[in-house]
Amino acid sequence: MDDWKNIDLCGASEIQKVVCVFHILELYKTPAGQIKIKILENVKGEFIGVPNIAYKAPNGNVNWVSGFGHDVTSALQDTLRSFMESLPNNLPRFGTAEELEKNFKWATFKDF
Repeated sequence: MDDWKNIDLCGASEIQKVVCVFHILELYKTPAGQIKIKILENVKGEFIGVPNIAYKAPNGNVNWVSGFGHDVTSALQDTLRSFMESLPNNLPRFGTAEELEKNFKWATFKDF
């Protein structure tokens, strides 16, 4: 099952495998009420998680986060923790969709 780790990369520098994508309901801090976290595995057997959403500060800086782990579960936990900790405590919970959306940047649909 791990034979993908040994293929000839034909000059490419790295390969990672998408292990799974989790859908997480989050009704209080994100505008859509759901985030996705994609978990990837590298050839060393290390796992990285990346969310499909990031907090965008008022100055326009986007705070993309990720998480790491020795297995899927620990990478998922670390990614979710990193994402939630990246959100300010005073993030508005209510308002129009446009008002809530201005605080976030979404990954492109094709990435998830």
